Amino acid sequence: MSLALRIALLLVVVLAVVLMLLLASASSSSSALDQFYPWLVGASGAIALAMAGLTIGVVVRVWR
Repeated sequence: MSLALRIALLLVVVLAVVLMLLLASASSSSSALDQFYPWLVGASGAIALAMAGLTIGVVVRVWR
């Protein structure tokens, strides 16, 4: 596995953990959830796109 792929995977995992911690803290109070909801949705979408891109990249490398 290349260094760039390892770094990208590490960044996605770190972002996912941060997002889960933020979601856990925001879900404890509804006012915090209302405040952070757009950011949570946007960050979740960005992480999903990054993970999809990494998955496609790995599949292409394995296919060759």
